[in-house]
Amino acid sequence: MSSASAYGVDGQARSLCPLYHPSLNSQEFHRFLIGTANLSAENKIHLIEYQDATKSLECAAVWPHNDPVMGLWCSPSLSADSLLAVSSLQQLEIFRISENVMSEPMCIATVRKRYSLVLWDLDGLQSEFKGVHQNTLATISLSSSKLGLETVSYTSSEGSIRCAA
Repeated sequence: MSSASAYGVDGQARSLCPLYHPSLNSQEFHRFLIGTANLSAENKIHLIEYQDATKSLECAAVWPHNDPVMGLWCSPSLSADSLLAVSSLQQLEIFRISENVMSEPMCIATVRKRYSLVLWDLDGLQSEFKGVHQNTLATISLSSSKLGLETVSYTSSEGSIRCAA
């Protein structure tokens, strides 16, 4: 079974993440995001709803994305607007998901580097995040004066960093 038919998306599903949002405190359904990675077609981010009662999946919204989506990471904040990191082949974009979760997210920052992993603060602080790029683990600021700048980094002499916590 292809991932497209499994999730109801119209392309190869490359990445998946849960959607954390202050308005989503219901236990009746769960929402998550799926990004497509097509080299020859328009890429999209799909908002999928899973209904516990009916055990059904439904695509609630679709947002266009210019590049293949290589990774998705939603901030775990439930006290402020949700932030979503979207990695493509050449860059990382940070989007703000508005109060109306069905509306298209707004890009608030672009970092011209491909990150293979993004780590958000588990307490929901959204002033920075950690990103892995090859053999470097960096802290990227989201404060207005340093938006998108690496403030701290650690480089491994042992080769690529494959995971971080």
